[in-house]
Amino acid sequence: MRNIGMSFAEYERKVIGVRTIAGLRQKVEQGEYPHKAPIGYKNITKKDKKKVIIIDKERAFYIKRAFVLYDSGMYSLKTLTKQLNEEGFTNSKGNKIARSTVERILKNIFYTGVFEFDGITKENAQHPAIISKELFYRVQDRLMLIRV
Repeated sequence: MRNIGMSFAEYERKVIGVRTIAGLRQKVEQGEYPHKAPIGYKNITKKDKKKVIIIDKERAFYIKRAFVLYDSGMYSLKTLTKQLNEEGFTNSKGNKIARSTVERILKNIFYTGVFEFDGITKENAQHPAIISKELFYRVQDRLMLIRV
């Protein structure tokens, strides 16, 4: 009897997982990002209970600045992180940002108004862009040069 009960519990857990993924995919199909927005954006709930992603004006400035400075070719990831920290860029907890955070920001296509989820790239996302796709891809090319 115990084994039967455990089998039902495992089956129910798997069904919940499948339904959760299906719900997330449905949000993606509607152009909604199914997770917490990255740094530079805010998740808010409107009066009609609809959840949207808006630009965090305070941090979006630093996001754009990071892309522009890195695109200039004058900064490495380390020096860019140092520069942004000196200018006052902090994470959501108010701490200085790490080099890995800057690298993650520079590699995140979300800032162009596009997002990727579960292998799906959603071009008509419902969040506003902070940077242009051209700037994003120039930075990606520069990041790839470092890896080679």
